[in-house]
Amino acid sequence: MDMVHSRVEVMWGCESGGPGRPGRPGYPRSARSRRIQWTDSKSKIMEGASRVSPREYRSDKRQAAAEDTRQRILTAARSLLSAATPAQITLDGIAKAADVSRQTVYNAFGTKAGLLEALFDGLATRAGVDLSEAFAAPDADAALRRFTETFCRFWAADPVVIRRLRGMAVLDAELDRLLRERDDMRRTALGSLLAARGVEAGAETVDVVWQLTGFEVYDGLARRDPGRDPAGPIADAVAAVYAAAKG
Repeated sequence: MDMVHSRVEVMWGCESGGPGRPGRPGYPRSARSRRIQWTDSKSKIMEGASRVSPREYRSDKRQAAAEDTRQRILTAARSLLSAATPAQITLDGIAKAADVSRQTVYNAFGTKAGLLEALFDGLATRAGVDLSEAFAAPDADAALRRFTETFCRFWAADPVVIRRLRGMAVLDAELDRLLRERDDMRRTALGSLLAARGVEAGAETVDVVWQLTGFEVYDGLARRDPGRDPAGPIADAVAAVYAAAKG
């Protein structure tokens, strides 16, 4: 209202005050007074406009562009790994395939390990990996089956890429460490799942189920019979191990 009121006063050439007297309505102000009032109104208009800053908009665009670059780099890495004749996976090679600089790859992921972590996270997202259903299962048998099915979906998301990454880990200590950490996370989740059900499973039982739900077992069965989903037979084997452990 102040801004509008000031504009009205400028149009009428009046100030606040009594009629026909300085400082009152109806008294024509001097040109200098009108200039001061106009300047004040203009400043308020500009102040209001400045509140709608383009910085947030530019920030959103930068974030979107950065995410687009990340996804382009991950797509390039996945394409290199799944190619018919895969090349050696290096940051330079991935940068070239993504049409970005090596520094851009570093800026997006920090290290090669960071890139590979993001690659595995992307595979998990594509596979819809979510252990909440396993933890919400009514009993331990159902929980183990859902746990097994969840990781079979993960292995099925891109078995060629996972197989090649595991093969590369034989000669790449950093990648080997990363894969071992991921496998250990699966074992920890398995132990937590059983503990949440009040199951006192021995370390040997946990280890056997852990191995059965790993990539090597899934991949071996999938390649032996491509027309069969390995999730069912693996889940049955896990159930048999658990039943034997219970006695």
